[in-house]
Amino acid sequence: MYRSSAMYTKTGNLLTKSKFYFTTSRIIVPSLYKIIGI
Repeated sequence: MYRSSAMYTKTGNLLTKSKFYFTTSRIIVPSLYKIIGI
């Protein structure tokens, strides 16, 4: 029971991290393109 909840938390943390990275990349990438001028 404890082990599975720990796994769930780990997976949740990974999902949150990937969601955060995805959001930031969606914001940063277009601005980078604007700076470079593509």
